Amino acid sequence: MKAVRGLLWVAGVLGSLVVLAGIGFWQRPVSYFNESMYLREGLSGASSRSVEVAGHRVHYMVEGPAGGPVVVLIHGLGGRAEDWRNLAPYLGQQVSVFICRNLPGYGRSEKPSDFSYSVPDEAEAVVGILDALGLKQIDLGGWSMGGGIVQHLAIRHPERVRRLILFDSVGIYEKPDWDTRLFTPTTPAELDQLEALLMTNPQPIPGFVARDILRISKRNAGWCIGPWRRC
Repeated sequence: MKAVRGLLWVAGVLGSLVVLAGIGFWQRPVSYFNESMYLREGLSGASSRSVEVAGHRVHYMVEGPAGGPVVVLIHGLGGRAEDWRNLAPYLGQQVSVFICRNLPGYGRSEKPSDFSYSVPDEAEAVVGILDALGLKQIDLGGWSMGGGIVQHLAIRHPERVRRLILFDSVGIYEKPDWDTRLFTPTTPAELDQLEALLMTNPQPIPGFVARDILRISKRNAGWCIGPWRRC
């Protein structure tokens, strides 16, 4: 009888933990997704690191063996270093090391209130991390807003860039034919519209996930936007 009571107690504890985990996932699905993604990255061999630049902590990821050519990749507006993960296997065939870094204010980097978040200042922050890591010249890639940042860096510091890689980059002066206010969605419908703009085949976002994305977007004053995997 004592053994049965012990088993029932263990089962009750495990059941309670499952219920609490389920409630947590329902309330904060983005946080659960992020932690599972970070775990997968660690298991895949990617190294999560950080360095101080101009008094602020900047997070970056490194993958590949040391000693060879280095490529540094810069994400877009509302993005983060992890956005490059699907490109990693292809880059691994061309370079020895690639670094995906989070700009100040994004991803796991510090979010200082005294930083301007302008393209020129973000470009200088990239130069700062290159200096901190002792990288004199690299292949530099940027996507969307990150493309504008790396172009600015290449113009200001051409000696630091061996090759410039642009992915759907900003930099061409052309007024968008869609409502730019979608970059700061406030409703699930606006979030769906933004997904349709940013993705070829957008997947439906469950209602409880959309609510959590909008909560984070409001908390971060619009800095956490776009597909829910980026937040």
